[in-house]
This record gives sequence, C-alpha cells and structure tokens, in this order.
Amino acid sequence: MKNTWLRAGVLATVAIAVTALGVPAAQAQAVRLSWKPTLLPLPAGASPLGHGYLSASDGHGEYTGSFIVDDKLQVVSWRGGRPVLRGVPEGYEWAMVQGEDSSGRVYGDASDYDTSSDRSFVLDATGFHLRENPAGYRDFQMRAVNRRGDAVAMLISDDPAADAPAVWPAGAAAPTILSFPPGTDNVVDIDDDGSILFSGVERDIVWKDGVSRPLADIAGFSNPHGSAIRDGVVVGFASNANTSQAVRWTTPEQPRRFPAATTPST
Repeated sequence: MKNTWLRAGVLATVAIAVTALGVPAAQAQAVRLSWKPTLLPLPAGASPLGHGYLSASDGHGEYTGSFIVDDKLQVVSWRGGRPVLRGVPEGYEWAMVQGEDSSGRVYGDASDYDTSSDRSFVLDATGFHLRENPAGYRDFQMRAVNRRGDAVAMLISDDPAADAPAVWPAGAAAPTILSFPPGTDNVVDIDDDGSILFSGVERDIVWKDGVSRPLADIAGFSNPHGSAIRDGVVVGFASNANTSQAVRWTTPEQPRRFPAATTPST
C-alpha cells in the first residue's frame, strides 16, 4: 500500500513557486528578485491541516497536486486561482500526482487500500484512465513526466532485484523497459528530448539512446546528484564532509555552483 505521502514539509497552505531550471545564471538572479508567491485556497472538505502537495503544472496557468479531501488523497487542480476537485479513480482511495504535460493531461499513481492494488493513471478532460501494469510487475511507480507526456518510472516486482526502469511514451499502449546504466539504481526525471536523469550512489548520470554522461564534480565537492532536468540543464547538489552545495549543470560536464546556496551536511 502506498502510504508514504505524509512526509516532512506537508503544506498548510499552497503557494506557486517558479524554478530557474534552464535559465542562465544572470537571468535567474533577475528573475528571483521579481518572484511573488501566490496563495491558493484549498477545496471544500480538505483536511484542516492542508495535507498534500502541489506538484505539477501544464505551463499555461493550471497547477495540480494531491490533497486530503474527505479522508481520501484526491487530485486537485487550480484554474484561475480557484481549486477544482478532480477526485480519484473509481474504487481507489489514494491518487498521487506525479506530473502534467503541456496539453493538461495529469499523470500519477493510485492505490486501493483494501486490495493493495497499485495502478498508474492518466487524467484528462474525459476522466481517469488506469494503465495495466506490465506482465511480471505489480506496480508502475511514476517518477516524472515531460512536456509531451512521456512518463519515466520504476517497475516494481515481487523480487526487488528484478525491479527495472521504464518509459511510457505519450500515447503508447505499453511502456518500454530499460536497463540501469552502470552505477545507478533509480530514475529521477525525464527531459523533453527523452534524456533520462538516473540516480546512483556516487553520482547521477544523464542517459539517452544508450549513452551515459555522468554529472561532473565541482571544486571542493563530490557525490553530484540531480533533482531535475529540463532543456539539457540539470539542477541538484554536491557535498563534502561538512556542506552540501547547490549546483547547476548546463551540460553534465559543466557544473556551476549557485552562490551562497549551501547547507550543513547531516
């Protein structure tokens, strides 16, 4: 059963944030100075503590996430600043949004508490559409979606050693099962050109068409890890014995630190 949604940092109110991913450093600094948060109201029946996450956008003013409403984790979209309750797939009590493409299709994972059934879904103007898990796997756990609707995920089997990464191309009838590039064990994000950000113990890599490009270290820091990729640019962090440093890779081989963006290592 998927009950891990309740993490540190649960939101009491919702605020829209903008990311500097893909913006040149000088421009990013200017953009930061003009950012203003917009508080969004929760839908009627939402948990009084506002349990949930705002996690996706279509890039055209719609924002979507998952929030506890009437004791279920349900999909909520904000249009014109107002919440629209979109619910959960029939027979399910848990729907976690993982992404939204530029056409407004929402992608996520659903769970039925009674049967422990896990299914991925696509939500469009006609409603929820559940996807069948590939043969031999009990779950297709989405990690991210790009603008055109390609979803990257982990395929989960009864034997953890047989878990595998996969991409479900937009509009395809079934996912494409991949192999982990050497040194990696999970997937993080997918770019619009199909490049995939894989995570590893020592460093993350950007992979496309069988070619792996490890994230480079930055002076004084190692163990580079990415949080997101867009238009070939990766943002993430690297660390040393005492500190973690925010880093932006314009290519996997070209890291650049974000000034004054450090936190103590724990």
